[in-house]
Amino acid sequence: MDELKTKEQLLSELAQARQRIAELEDLEAERLQVLHILHLQNRAMESTGNGIVIVDANQSHHPVIYCNPAFSHITGYSIVDVMDENCRFLQGPDTDPAAVAQIRQAIRQQTDCQVIIKNYRKDGTPFWNELTISPVRDRQGNVTHFVGIQNDITHRKQTEEQLRANEERFRQVIYSISDHIYFTEISKDGTYTNLYLSPHVQTLTGYPVEELEADWNLWASQIIHPDDRARAAEQAKRLTVGIDSEIEYRITRSDGQIIWVRDSGRVTQEGESTLVYGVVSDITERKRAEKMQRQTQKMEAIGKLAGGVAHDFNNLLTVIYGQCELLLGEEYTQQNVIREEIEEIKVASEKAMLLTQQLLTFSRQRSNQSQVLNLNHIINQFKKMLQRLVGEDIDFVDNLAPDLSSIKADPGHIEQVLMNLVINARDAMPKGGALTIATANIQSTNGATNHEPRKSESYVQLTVSDTGIGIDKETKARMFEPFYTTKAVGKGTGLGLSTVYGIVQQNDGQIKVLSQPGQGTTFEIVLPAVDEPAPILTTNPTNPSNLMGNETILLVEDEANVRAITRKFLRKRGYNVIEAINVHDALEISRQAKCIDLLITDMIMPDMNGYELVKQLSHWQPDLKVLYISGYPDDVLDQHDILTEGIPLLEKPFSSEILARKVRDVLD
Repeated sequence: MDELKTKEQLLSELAQARQRIAELEDLEAERLQVLHILHLQNRAMESTGNGIVIVDANQSHHPVIYCNPAFSHITGYSIVDVMDENCRFLQGPDTDPAAVAQIRQAIRQQTDCQVIIKNYRKDGTPFWNELTISPVRDRQGNVTHFVGIQNDITHRKQTEEQLRANEERFRQVIYSISDHIYFTEISKDGTYTNLYLSPHVQTLTGYPVEELEADWNLWASQIIHPDDRARAAEQAKRLTVGIDSEIEYRITRSDGQIIWVRDSGRVTQEGESTLVYGVVSDITERKRAEKMQRQTQKMEAIGKLAGGVAHDFNNLLTVIYGQCELLLGEEYTQQNVIREEIEEIKVASEKAMLLTQQLLTFSRQRSNQSQVLNLNHIINQFKKMLQRLVGEDIDFVDNLAPDLSSIKADPGHIEQVLMNLVINARDAMPKGGALTIATANIQSTNGATNHEPRKSESYVQLTVSDTGIGIDKETKARMFEPFYTTKAVGKGTGLGLSTVYGIVQQNDGQIKVLSQPGQGTTFEIVLPAVDEPAPILTTNPTNPSNLMGNETILLVEDEANVRAITRKFLRKRGYNVIEAINVHDALEISRQAKCIDLLITDMIMPDMNGYELVKQLSHWQPDLKVLYISGYPDDVLDQHDILTEGIPLLEKPFSSEILARKVRDVLD
């Protein structure tokens, strides 16, 4: 029995031993598995590119107990260097205190923490560390360690910094460009969305950037000028189908000012959306310059036309006007019924003379013979003629400032300005009214807009006002354009105000128009004052006997009609006239004539000009006095290099009295 029991006990013990062996085998397998995992984790920690550091949480200074090779690679510190050290050795002069405080707070609170902090390697070079710190807990939940995982993001930070720098440079470039730059997205359904508008859009339009960014339609429906919206919409359609666009149109600023812009859009596809990168440039000044260029080209064309016909036209007018003078001076026409008709012909020829002068002045083919003058003197001398122009139905009032400063201008040009403005005022008062001419010394130009004057300390202002029908806004905008007129066909040339404008510009002045429909019109002209005193003009009536003479005059003129009327003028004044039809005839006559007191010669003739003729004649008559006559504009004389300052020159057409006065001036 005892033996059997002993056997049972042995079997039980054997079973227990086997169970223990099995348990030990399981434990060994589990240990091996854990060991395998630990080895795997260790290999992973050793081979990862991220730096790993473990510190002891139970010691107050949290010493390092482990770091992987990546940590050493990133920081330059070996395990020997850092063992039992606090990780603050990684900090340096530019380490952000706020990031350090965040780490310390997480350690105190035993929580996870992620920061980006600037650390320093062993050699002192900085690097950006994306650091994640996590607490490690035991089975009871107590924190035993902290593990830190480092990611060297220096390259990423440098790239980000470079991107920020590039973005800032790009922003500065955009800010420095006066053009407006925009990025717009066009969705698949055709909706426009502003992605970016540069700050200059507010300068360009006057609208806040935020208001424009919020509503793309504001540009299309309000800012684009109504007359240009349809054309701009057609161009916008090109963008929706991926075609680049460039268009010039007008926009209306928030203050009501209208300016010209060029809108250039370039298209790129991004998914189902279309992106438009565009530039809007203010081209108002360019448009203004183009308009001025067209004006200049128009003036050049007019100048060529005027210069082409001026010579022949002036010759014809000399004959027509001269014959009228002769006929009106004859006794048989004093009471003759045709006298009135002759007077009308004379008046018509005077108007034709004025038109020719206006054409040449407007096209600047008539030289600006500037001299110091007093505007009051010109007005007083011209007053009777101006009063005849306006008629008896209009009250003529002058308000001339005493002690008026002098100006420097061509007297003939100033007379044209006065005549054109007075005629314009007269035509604006068909039922009568009042016309006022005033002068004043002023110190400020008060912002006149038609032309900026040169800088001067003082100015002389000429004002011509009427109580007529006034001028509407549309007419005011175009009134200085060549050939623009609101008068009926045959009633106006459209050159009067253009001539005024051109003369004012030539004299560094400015002109301003103040007018409202039904409230009359005021023209204000401002010209720079000069310090020189104007010469005193004599107004004594001419004694006809002073214009007589008995000297011998050689008249050289290739136009028979002009030669004939000039001969008649001179012989009526008592002169002995010898005629020459050309240069060769004149040379032959001068060789045979005993004494020639005065040579009157046309400036430009087929074989030789008048200046060269005088050189030839001076060989045997060096003291010969000369009076040149010409119907050509000044630019033609310049081309022939014969327009010399100070030479006696009489421009065609001329009257008998003007010719006689000029002859006496040269002879005496």
